Amino acid sequence: MKKYILLIGVILIIVLAACSGKETLGVDTTPPSKPILYPHLGDTGDGWAYINEGQTDSIYVTDYNNGIDAVPTGNKIRIQWEHMLDKDLKIIRIFRFARDNQVTKIDSIAPNYEEYEDQLVNVGDLPAIETEWNYYIQAVDLAGNYSTSDTVSYRLIEKPVLISPVDDALLANSNITFRWNKGRDVEKYRLLVFDDMQAYLWHSDLDISLEENIIELDYNSSTALPSGTYYWRVDAFRDRIDGGDLFFSGSESLERKFVIE
Repeated sequence: MKKYILLIGVILIIVLAACSGKETLGVDTTPPSKPILYPHLGDTGDGWAYINEGQTDSIYVTDYNNGIDAVPTGNKIRIQWEHMLDKDLKIIRIFRFARDNQVTKIDSIAPNYEEYEDQLVNVGDLPAIETEWNYYIQAVDLAGNYSTSDTVSYRLIEKPVLISPVDDALLANSNITFRWNKGRDVEKYRLLVFDDMQAYLWHSDLDISLEENIIELDYNSSTALPSGTYYWRVDAFRDRIDGGDLFFSGSESLERKFVIE
């Protein structure tokens, strides 16, 4: 009888150990791969830019792949990150903070997104523009494990206000003088022209040392614009050294359409 009791006890221990092992093996404790947020890689019109510190991979910079940047609509900053390959992601958390201020989780989004636009408003005594905004994201899997990206930063400055040509202007040829209002503390403007599909065609830069409130710049490409529909925009830049580091600041005007008959 004692032998049977001992045998049953041994069997129970083996069964419990096996069940315990299965539970341990079933728990996912592996965090997702670390998300890679893109810093400001450049601006439309810059051409090719490196996307890594080792300067081995490069891209042709456009509005859609240049990393953290301003956008034409609203006081918005767009952040972008590398496509995440993990198959068990649940959400992406977006965090924002200003220097020496508390971190705020501003949103949670689906894991298939690769960019996010943050509509900035004044936060206490921090204005939406002229504040250094910092962002990082967390990738969270179905088991609740998460990994955190590095931080990227950008500062919005005053948007250029376009004057002429007015929206939907009908023009006889491409001898165009573009005009816009000068913003505060801008170092450089970039006038951009896009085709009817809003693909980049041409730009001209203007370093600011002028006192006039209205800036003028002519379309002076060697290639005349043929009849058709076009869009134009003005970007403003100020790249200052903050604490010994290059810090990108900028803004983009709203786009306007013009037609050459």
